[in-house]
Amino acid sequence: MDATNENIQGKGVARIFWLFLYFLCLYLAVNAIPFSRFIPSEHLCLGLSLLAKTLLLGYAVWECFRPRNRALFSFHKLRRNSLLWLPLILPCLSNVLYAACFSGSFFPALDAGKAALAFADDFIVAILEEILFRGILFIFFITLFQNKKNGVVYSILLSSIAFGAIHLVNIFSNPPLAVLAQVGYSFLLGVVLSLVYLGSENFVLPVLGHFLFNALNDTVPSMFLSYSMDTAYYIWNAVLGVFALLYAVGIAIVMRRRKTHVS
Repeated sequence: MDATNENIQGKGVARIFWLFLYFLCLYLAVNAIPFSRFIPSEHLCLGLSLLAKTLLLGYAVWECFRPRNRALFSFHKLRRNSLLWLPLILPCLSNVLYAACFSGSFFPALDAGKAALAFADDFIVAILEEILFRGILFIFFITLFQNKKNGVVYSILLSSIAFGAIHLVNIFSNPPLAVLAQVGYSFLLGVVLSLVYLGSENFVLPVLGHFLFNALNDTVPSMFLSYSMDTAYYIWNAVLGVFALLYAVGIAIVMRRRKTHVS
């Protein structure tokens, strides 16, 4: 991650920020396309939305992995201690566990086509959002604050605040309380994924973590589970969120200290 900062420095920090804004606007525009207004088929709407996001992903990968931007992304070889991140799968299962432990109910009906499209969408969205918020914005702040005390902390918090705030766009289609909850856990997710990236220095891990969270905590419950989002539900998710945050902070600190000791 330090080498990445040095490579970016000579290319202009401002250009990295404009790159983030450019792709953020494109991403929001793609998500705003009202396919359902004109197309009655739910499967076709999902397919067209997935196609649009896939095309945007292809463009983002082409642009972000060009030689002048390639230093934004780190793909260090995974070490054996990367297995320490595995317990973070637990918060990804929070809704499934809540339904199983409390008053949720399961329904076995499965639309295989819709499920495949939904999981594919989760995967594409995970890559796009990680490119935006961990691959570009987080590294932008890391570089901007590299000479300041606690610069890494500022970088994690600011990029995660931006990641949480972007979910406010859902206020137009969801209840306000549900959107505020989404903003809150998206902020926590952003912090955890930033710590995972910082500790592992491998961009694949936050992408994988983001995908698992979306798939296991959103897509699977929406297709197979029914439960009430009452006070107990929010407390349950808050407890698991705090666990994930504290655990990720601890593992990231341990990994950074070991790296410093080895160096």
